[in-house]
Amino acid sequence: MDERQQQIKAGAGLEDSRVNEDFKEFLEKWGFWMLLLVAAGFGSIAGVQWLERQRIEKVDSAFAAYEGATGTANPNPEALIRVADEFEGVRAIPDLSRLRSADIYLQAARSGLRPGAEYTPEGELMNEDDLLSDEQIGRYLDQAQSLYAQVLERSRTSGSVLSIDSAFGLAAVAESKGDAEAARRAYATASEMANEHGRPVLARVADGRGAELSEGVPERMALYSEADLPELPVYTPQRPDPVETRIPVIGGESEGLAPPLPELDEPQDEAPPEIDPEAEPEAAPDPETDAPGDDAP
Repeated sequence: MDERQQQIKAGAGLEDSRVNEDFKEFLEKWGFWMLLLVAAGFGSIAGVQWLERQRIEKVDSAFAAYEGATGTANPNPEALIRVADEFEGVRAIPDLSRLRSADIYLQAARSGLRPGAEYTPEGELMNEDDLLSDEQIGRYLDQAQSLYAQVLERSRTSGSVLSIDSAFGLAAVAESKGDAEAARRAYATASEMANEHGRPVLARVADGRGAELSEGVPERMALYSEADLPELPVYTPQRPDPVETRIPVIGGESEGLAPPLPELDEPQDEAPPEIDPEAEPEAAPDPETDAPGDDAP
């Protein structure tokens, strides 16, 4: 029995020794490559994390640049275009920047004033050079049309809701140019995009506006300057005539209205009596002799 147990222990020891030798040979053959594979795995994870941080920082920078370009009272459309070109492919920043820039150009063409024009407190234009000529207005409309078309093409491909705004912008540019047919096509596109994105109200607005252009683009209202307006008559307020005041009298033979009240003279301030500076002052009463109730001796 003891001999059998010794044989079992000896066999187990030989088996453990053989396993250790095989593991040692495996490490000698593949250990370096395994360590290299583990290091590559950790390096890949660190690289992915670094790329994600870089992407987040770029997105933050893009939104900060967009907010900086649009956060002023008079945004510069050229600065917005530079933001769109610099952050191309970063979220919706390029489309938002081009759309805002197109809106500024369109508004400038409609008002006839250069973007950023300033007025005095009296409402007068500070710089006469900010007035746009017909050639400049046409160039601004072309720039707005080009930017709206870029946003529409990109947003239709990506399925962005900005396609609705860009289609309405193209319709507005066409109306400003007097092209009713192009405006109706743009409104039809806006209605289609609105229905795709679940905006039925905007679709009805586009359909209604397109129907109104069936007879052509209406004439724009003329804007007159203050010098072209006629002079207004000067209003002079008049004092109303005095109304007689009557007090009703009830009862007796004199029942009816009492005669009007007589006009009262305005009270006049009476001048204080003159004081003679040479007169002697009156003696003050003696409290002991002039006390009330005391009899003279």
